[in-house]
Amino acid sequence: MSQAPASSPAPAAYTPLRAGLHWLIAASVIGALATGLILGRPGYALLPLHMGLGLIAGLAGLARLWLRLRQGAPRSNRAAQAVHWLLALLPIVQMASGIALVALAGAVPAMVAGRVLTAQDFAALPPSGPHFGIGMAILLLASGHVAMALWHHVVRRDGLIARMLPRRGAGGATRA
Repeated sequence: MSQAPASSPAPAAYTPLRAGLHWLIAASVIGALATGLILGRPGYALLPLHMGLGLIAGLAGLARLWLRLRQGAPRSNRAAQAVHWLLALLPIVQMASGIALVALAGAVPAMVAGRVLTAQDFAALPPSGPHFGIGMAILLLASGHVAMALWHHVVRRDGLIARMLPRRGAGGATRA
């Protein structure tokens, strides 16, 4: 993997907003994936939680994507850039496929009427396959993302993770 040019150093830290969106998306994606994987089990009324977490991930993803397009991102190698773009876009696409599933299944009126819906209620709908596949792609990409962040922290010791943590005191975060 090639390294970023020395003339373009990575920022000392992300802005609190961008770091906060990163961790909000991470937490909501983990929750949405976990609830999505157990939706098919009888007795689990997790669809409202799954939907809420998916909406949070998608809407926060839209905000983060807007900031990324507006403010740019640190330089990195092509593989890292590709993973970061996919992790920026896939939660938004996932949210759209989830909204399509809810609309096609008539899920909101069913839930309001007190019906507990599971994955089987959505399985035959066209967006179901892509929704599951995108979820698995996010899981794989995020796992690789975490593994590489840990590699930077443990092996390279380059402060990469520290740039995504909240800063205290004056000076704080930079633009990117």
